[in-house]
Amino acid sequence: MTYTTVQAEGLKKYLRSILRYRETYEEVYDHVLTALTAKPDSISFEEAVNTILKDDFGGANSLPDMEKRCHKAVMMDMLRKQWFYVKAYFISSKIIFTILLTLATYSLVVLLNASNFIWLWLYLILTVLVTLIIMIRYFSVGYYFKDTKRSIRDKISEEIAGRPLFFYNMGVMFLYSTRKQHYKSLPPVDPFLLTAFIVINVIYILSFIRLSQDEFQLYITK
Repeated sequence: MTYTTVQAEGLKKYLRSILRYRETYEEVYDHVLTALTAKPDSISFEEAVNTILKDDFGGANSLPDMEKRCHKAVMMDMLRKQWFYVKAYFISSKIIFTILLTLATYSLVVLLNASNFIWLWLYLILTVLVTLIIMIRYFSVGYYFKDTKRSIRDKISEEIAGRPLFFYNMGVMFLYSTRKQHYKSLPPVDPFLLTAFIVINVIYILSFIRLSQDEFQLYITK
């Protein structure tokens, strides 16, 4: 079967309305166009498309389920990479950097005699860093000024980037729960705990930046 440019554009709009992510959209779109060449001209374009979607993907209604499976597989892959980069700061030559970072952070915490306001500053810094990293990624890919469909990896990147904020909130809630009689203030900042918190978050964010660089390189090579 031969198809026209108008029909191909119609298929593109139809699939974009069903599929959320660029990877699954491109896979299905390319697959359908290729499969159409093997269909006879005696059937309509719409019938041929529906037949391909039903035979090869279980129908249009099954496409969202396919995306969920792809999302899960990609998430496991990205989390594995993120954990690999985090571990590298403790088991490789980067451990020297980790030790120096820990010593410098502890010295700074003690020198500044950090007050309870340090929790607010940490929250603001984490929020700005996470937002900045995601914005740079989106700008580089072209989401702000181009009609670029979002990638599965974008949503997962947001989830990974936001985890330090999640654990921060959980930690602060725990501290508040231990100070019910003084709920308006946080417990005094322990230098060791604060140092550990800062170092872990710095390593996590550095690892996420490395992960983002890998993902961006993967994107531009496609």
